Amino acid sequence: MPQNINPETIAPQEYLTVGQLSTYLGWTPRFIDGLVRGEHLPGFEIDGQWRFRRGDVVDWLEQKILDVLKTATSTEEVLAALAEAEAQIASKNRPSI
Repeated sequence: MPQNINPETIAPQEYLTVGQLSTYLGWTPRFIDGLVRGEHLPGFEIDGQWRFRRGDVVDWLEQKILDVLKTATSTEEVLAALAEAEAQIASKNRPSI
């Protein structure tokens, strides 16, 4: 769950901004904001700005993948779930008109 922390207690290079995480993952900043709110992407709010530890995000994504794999009963289900997730990400990354 997102937390508020004191900026003086962390080293800036340990954390990614929304923009940096967006570039790292290839997702839009808006999509990342949605993940923070809806999917509980691990991060910290510092003076109104979100920061993310790269390792925490990788761990979170790996857990999401494992959750899909645990519930799937066949390779086809795994592939279908991954295709659905990819389609959802792609549709959320489309620019607004």
